[in-house]
Amino acid sequence: MGGAELAAVATPNRSLTGTNCVYIHQDDLAAVGTKDNGYVKIKSLILTVRVEAAVPQGSIAFNLVQRKTLALSLNEPLMVEPWRAPADNIHISKLVVEVDFPNKASQNQNPIDAQEFGKHLATMFRFHVMSVSQDFLTDFQGNNLTCKVVELEVVKGAVPPTPESLAQLKEGDTSPSPMGILSSASLVVATKGSGSTVNLTNVMKSSTSSKMFRPDFSFSKMGIGGLDLQIADIFRRAFASRVYPASVLAKMGLMHVRGVLLYGAPGCGKTLIARKIGKMLVDKEPKVVNGPEVLSKYVGQSEENVRNLFAEAKADMAAKGDESELHVIIFDELDAICKQRGTSRGDTGVGDSVVNQLLSYIDGVDALNNILIIGMTNRKDMLDEALLRPGRLEVHIEIGLPDEAGRVQILSIHTGGMKAGGFLDEG
Repeated sequence: MGGAELAAVATPNRSLTGTNCVYIHQDDLAAVGTKDNGYVKIKSLILTVRVEAAVPQGSIAFNLVQRKTLALSLNEPLMVEPWRAPADNIHISKLVVEVDFPNKASQNQNPIDAQEFGKHLATMFRFHVMSVSQDFLTDFQGNNLTCKVVELEVVKGAVPPTPESLAQLKEGDTSPSPMGILSSASLVVATKGSGSTVNLTNVMKSSTSSKMFRPDFSFSKMGIGGLDLQIADIFRRAFASRVYPASVLAKMGLMHVRGVLLYGAPGCGKTLIARKIGKMLVDKEPKVVNGPEVLSKYVGQSEENVRNLFAEAKADMAAKGDESELHVIIFDELDAICKQRGTSRGDTGVGDSVVNQLLSYIDGVDALNNILIIGMTNRKDMLDEALLRPGRLEVHIEIGLPDEAGRVQILSIHTGGMKAGGFLDEG
């Protein structure tokens, strides 16, 4: 099988640090049992090995990121073994990496096109073996960056992918894998890691983030009947755009819907719809707030309560940008906190301040693109007009009494348990 014990040393010059390779002396190749540009296994990683005359014989050179990943100290002896790639299920179809700066000194706000950067990685590191949780260094347009592999899929079979074959892949043609060999045709998706300050633009959503809804949800199973048209309208207008990457929407000049208003007579299903929507979302559990709960007798506390509702979404947006999960906030009895401004007499103006605070998050200077507000009210006429304009709670869905077919559907839902238990006459 081969293999040799070599001492870990630092890369002899800076030009070698961004290659994701390790370096050994020419005379150590035979002892290890590999060749120049071959693969070696070192602890948990498979790395490409290259010959470098500046590396002392009996040593193997790593950059700082590689040493941290493998938890190596300088001059530490370690076993270096040759590695042979399996014939099947090894070629990467898709690689998702989180991008960050290696240190504070290299931080900047230069925009980096995520899709161009992905193509750069596929070309720069083609034929390299990538492993989930692996960190590596690279340089792109003068920016020194670190990448962490967070997701990896390989093509089933032995044939390396091509751009044409990747475009024709169907469900079941790929599978998640802990490692794989990158090719220039592989799709590399660059995203922001938690706490990353990299200014990524044109970000393509990864597969995990684009799966917004649970695959097994059914509104009839959730106990919603007679509201098929209203539910279809909500999905078409409020959720359809969320399936597409932000880069595609930007090119089309479109924006996500950030607010939906459900209004109508009491007891027709407004609250039921809003609460059930949360159960079929893959992303964050929605926050459900009763309007009067926001108000407080203390000066400034009501506004702070509104800010606290958006704090998690704001932090998520700052950390992940367009890759942030969708945060749904549901306001029941919205008319209790969003009355027409200037109509209340004898108070401190807290109602006006709450409306202003809410508008600033939905459509203000620091508006968040990862939120969806669902408001419910029996008194649409009492709401502040500014809240109902486009870009705010712009989708208005009236939830009224069901028609005959809807009432049959509701009856079937409520008597389903009786029928299944044999308590109802078949006739």
